[in-house]
Amino acid sequence: MREEVHPSLALRTTLGFGGYAQALLEPETEEDCEKLPEWIRKRASTPFVLGRGSNILACDGELDIVLIHPLFPVRMSCIDEGTCDSEQTESKQKVIVRVSASCPLPMLLSWCAKNGFSGLEGLSGIPGTVGGAISMNAGSFGVAIGSHVLRLTLWTYDGCIQFGREDLVFGYRFFGFSSSASAHPDFFLVFDCDLELLRSDPQHVRAECAHYLKKKRDSQPVTEKSAGCVFKNPENESAGRLLESAGFRGKMLGGVGFSAKHANFLINRNQGRASEALELMSMAQDAVLTQTGIFLQPEVRIVH
Repeated sequence: MREEVHPSLALRTTLGFGGYAQALLEPETEEDCEKLPEWIRKRASTPFVLGRGSNILACDGELDIVLIHPLFPVRMSCIDEGTCDSEQTESKQKVIVRVSASCPLPMLLSWCAKNGFSGLEGLSGIPGTVGGAISMNAGSFGVAIGSHVLRLTLWTYDGCIQFGREDLVFGYRFFGFSSSASAHPDFFLVFDCDLELLRSDPQHVRAECAHYLKKKRDSQPVTEKSAGCVFKNPENESAGRLLESAGFRGKMLGGVGFSAKHANFLINRNQGRASEALELMSMAQDAVLTQTGIFLQPEVRIVH
């Protein structure tokens, strides 16, 4: 397990700013994970699991956290292709895919397209890992990864534990455990998961991925330094529309601003700082609340 002292969050997040953690630990095996509790206790800091650094707004300065960046081997395999019946054509045949949490989501989508596994196409363009996508139930264009999860293997302080779909609760940008789950760990690492998908024509899956990726590129600042959507969409509303109506589309504060392409994306345009981002977010929340009575909840994870 590799260790680094005072790693920079600015270098490890897609927004490109933030201060320094106390340490970075990169476990590669289950044996490495077993050492984590002792290592974390020695530093008397809060553990924070970091994948590819998307959906993260890291504050400035010295942060009292230990970054846990899993480097588990990337694996993808089809473990069950099911059988067709009289009411199920081959194109609708269910397949179960097992994928490691460290697998980048774009890599999984590319592999699914090559093999003709359908269901995740709407997640095209999301840059995080599978583990990160599960921990926040990543979604886009009406597709959420949680609706496809059949089973999870999590590493906890008590070792590796498997959770079935009945043990898990997924909501809008939310992942948790049901009351029936045998354990409710406060700290965990996602090892791998089983996803239920559908057999389809590879060319069709590739076309669907390309379609959603184009929609994302046409409407979102995918080439900018960004953490994705800043605020959650209120029920039956669009955070982007509310922000634009309140005058925040393209609004800048120092080196940070809301995108002129999509008002719900915060971008680091010119060596911005977290303090500027947080102030701008607060201004936007106040303006939308005053105008509509709706308080926008952050979707980005703010790391103190």
